[in-house]
Amino acid sequence: QQPLRQVVVVVDGSSYMAPYWESLYAHCLYPALTYLEMRNKTDAAMRTEFALVTFCDHTPYGDRLLRVNHFTSKLAVFNSWANNVPFQGGGYAQNAVTEGVYSALELFGWREGRNVERHLLLATNSRQHDMPCRLHASDGSELSDLVKAIVQKGIFLSCFLPHSLDPLRSAIKKVWE
Repeated sequence: QQPLRQVVVVVDGSSYMAPYWESLYAHCLYPALTYLEMRNKTDAAMRTEFALVTFCDHTPYGDRLLRVNHFTSKLAVFNSWANNVPFQGGGYAQNAVTEGVYSALELFGWREGRNVERHLLLATNSRQHDMPCRLHASDGSELSDLVKAIVQKGIFLSCFLPHSLDPLRSAIKKVWE
């Protein structure tokens, strides 16, 4: 089985993130994605795939909860998705971060194997409260449960937060205590 690197970027699509996205993407996320792709060049056997999950408000405050762009091996295609994220709504859904992370884990598909390297990059400016995921087919996990699953599965988690978001930081910190 060919070695595979999967990268899922989970983005807060609410208007809270809009003022920060261009700079955050250009100076932090895109260089990280380029680095992961360039690591491919040194290991020709490794294939890298990129996916984008954008979360926003529950209706009636927003027109969508999640938008998922499934895996592509072309960074230019991913870049086009990332540069066209529609930022709208206000982040009223207090579990939207949880649902975005849950969707990313679903994209990974939990395929077992030593030849899979997974990265989850979370960029959010919305507050998160420890509330259960309400997506269809979810088990009602809270964010701290999902972070534990990320650790157990060996997924590399990176968080990009324009502001100090204490509830999110504490949910992730609880896992390491």
